[in-house]
Amino acid sequence: MSVSQSNKAYIASTVDNTISLIERKSGNKIIEYRGHKVGNFKINCSFNTEDTHLYTGSTDGKLYIYDILKSEPAKIVNVGSSALSGLDVHPLGGVIVSLHDGNIF
Repeated sequence: MSVSQSNKAYIASTVDNTISLIERKSGNKIIEYRGHKVGNFKINCSFNTEDTHLYTGSTDGKLYIYDILKSEPAKIVNVGSSALSGLDVHPLGGVIVSLHDGNIF
């Protein structure tokens, strides 16, 4: 789970291979994002610093980038062949830190 920079929404990754964007005030689901795979892993997801994109790992070893307004991936980056489970965005922006196969990228 990750809270937006504006504190108006949060995202939660679920075992059914979706990320839900939820409005904090009402608790209403705004949109669901699909394309990445979760499997039996805890896969992190995060907003970028401008709240315009979401980043998530996947069990297929790829980094999925979603435009916050669209439910399909805007970009998919191949990182490796095994699960990309941990990632975060640097608070000053521009850098995504990810954990894959015990390596930090």
